[in-house]
Amino acid sequence: MAKHFIASIPASFLFVFGAALFYFQDRFMVLPLAMFTFPTVLFLGIPMAIAIDWLLKPIGNTKPVKRFFIESLLYVIAGVAATGILFLIVTGRFVPFSFKFYLLGASASYVYFLCLSFVRLKGSKASCSS
Repeated sequence: MAKHFIASIPASFLFVFGAALFYFQDRFMVLPLAMFTFPTVLFLGIPMAIAIDWLLKPIGNTKPVKRFFIESLLYVIAGVAATGILFLIVTGRFVPFSFKFYLLGASASYVYFLCLSFVRLKGSKASCSS
């Protein structure tokens, strides 16, 4: 769980700053977006990541390349889903906003996946050297 939390920090910042600068084109949107994004990552993103880990448990590490691509796809789908759920929470209904915003959510989720992979890699190397 700690690895998921550590990986969520850069992904959250990417989403907040990316949405403020590219979607809203207003740097003053950073704080309002952060108020919605950080809870979304904590209460939606991390549980989704744990669910993805649970789904991929049968694959194991026997085929790392296959697992990487499947996990990548699942994280992109989870990012789009989390963005849609965020819109649902904020507006009270599902509103398909701009493709750009969903792409930003998928990108943030993918960065989360890459950060999580890095944290896992560093963790496994640290336990091997002990």
